[in-house]
Amino acid sequence: MLGTVVIPRLRRVLAERSLALDELHRRLLARGDAPSPATLARLCEEKPIRTIRVDTVLPVMEELAISLDVLFETVPRAEWQHRQRANRQAFATAGVLVRRRPDLRSRRAPVEAETEAVIARLEQELRANSPELFDDRGRLRKRALVARLAERFRGTDIQGDEIIRYQYICTHLGGLAVPGGHP
Repeated sequence: MLGTVVIPRLRRVLAERSLALDELHRRLLARGDAPSPATLARLCEEKPIRTIRVDTVLPVMEELAISLDVLFETVPRAEWQHRQRANRQAFATAGVLVRRRPDLRSRRAPVEAETEAVIARLEQELRANSPELFDDRGRLRKRALVARLAERFRGTDIQGDEIIRYQYICTHLGGLAVPGGHP
């Protein structure tokens, strides 16, 4: 056994079935015999394990209708070490390739700065034109904003740039959508 390692394959099994780990956990909870989320997560890591608790893996095997040899893979230690080296090399190569690409953040910075400036200007306009929408500490009163928007937009259509403008106001100042069914 010193020359081999046992690797859990739960992640591959779930991927083959298009099943999310949290969904599996939910199903196991419904059955009444769910291992902890941390234990399930550990079974998704493709790293060698030393001990397999039958009471932990049996509910998983029953729920997925799989056998022990499907849930676990026995690999010669030398092959496992080779896989690990290959994975590290691939990760390092990907990192180099990503670093060679122009920094997307530097290209986004002017756009983000412009967006922040528009948001600040809209907030300033809202504070100047409707100070009653803000409390004593300067925070937006969301219920007051909803009431104002509902009053203003009832029976109206907004289009084009106005939609974007109101989305910014609602999103950045109150985290709200425009009421009355308008986007």
